[in-house]
Amino acid sequence: MKHKWVLPTGIILLSLGIIFRFAGMENYIAIPLMATGGLLKIYYIALQIWLGFYKPGYELLFLIIGLLVFFSGIAMKYHTTNNQYIYLMITGLTLKLIFVVLFIRRLKKARKA
Repeated sequence: MKHKWVLPTGIILLSLGIIFRFAGMENYIAIPLMATGGLLKIYYIALQIWLGFYKPGYELLFLIIGLLVFFSGIAMKYHTTNNQYIYLMITGLTLKLIFVVLFIRRLKKARKA
């Protein structure tokens, strides 16, 4: 497959954006890196669906719910005085990680068949 570079590039750009954000770099550097990394990951998943290597299943619920919970935690961070938002963010990231594991397992299983 000639699109193998998409996923690692997306992960690297997203990671760099997060590192720059925590390092105190300006948002005009970190946010475009994170956005581009996220878009490349979305493109990779869509490409796998379009090429027929991946058939979406229940694991997409983990991704959707994880994103909703994570972004709820981010929104709560700026509208509350307590630190309860961190639990939402950790839960959201955990659900997203579960999606990644199930997505990779399903891709490997489909390619073996």
